[in-house]
Amino acid sequence: MGPPGEAGAKETEISQSQLLPEEEKQALIQDIETHIYKHYKQNITHGGATYIRWGRKWCNNATGAQTIYDGVAASGHYNVHGGGGNYQCLPKIPQWGRYTDGEQSANWIYGVEYELHANNPFLSNNIKPLQDQNAVCAACRIENRSSSMMVPGWLNCPADWTTEYQGYLMSSHPTNAGRSLFVCVDEVPEAYTHGEANGDGDMWYTVESHCGSLPCPFYVQGRELPCVVCTK
Repeated sequence: MGPPGEAGAKETEISQSQLLPEEEKQALIQDIETHIYKHYKQNITHGGATYIRWGRKWCNNATGAQTIYDGVAASGHYNVHGGGGNYQCLPKIPQWGRYTDGEQSANWIYGVEYELHANNPFLSNNIKPLQDQNAVCAACRIENRSSSMMVPGWLNCPADWTTEYQGYLMSSHPTNAGRSLFVCVDEVPEAYTHGEANGDGDMWYTVESHCGSLPCPFYVQGRELPCVVCTK
């Protein structure tokens, strides 16, 4: 919001403009539009778009992204019907509030492991093998953009959007007791240090397209689906 009385002053200018010649009237309207645009841009600068970069410990600073924190991917147990099913990016070092040590609620949250076998489309620049490694994540913010979205099935962002990262769609296995969300995991994933033990809390599998209700031949039976995270 501008200073008190600013809106009223602008209204007065518009009212007075009815008495001005056409050229001066157009110049005054342009001045008002410029003022509104500058005010809008200032508000956008103080906002920003946020997203989670699944599979990486840091955000893409080449696009201007800031890493708010890095952490580990977590969710409920793959073989439990209740509890939470959406994925969380838990900070690597937690902060505790009021607590009672022990196991009272049995409503636990577990780390997520990569579960990859023959169909592994990921690059192994950062770690190999990826099987049974604990997945990581990073919370990211872009100060000068206001929107973010994940596009499943695409590798490139729409025109006028910025590509934050490319990857592959992953989720829990269809035979698991509970459902989960789909997430876009970076195409060059990392893992949490010393997380190679096969704990099987929750597991990420690549997602393949299935013909029938999906429009084939645009989609291909059994092909791993890519994804891209975009900002604007």
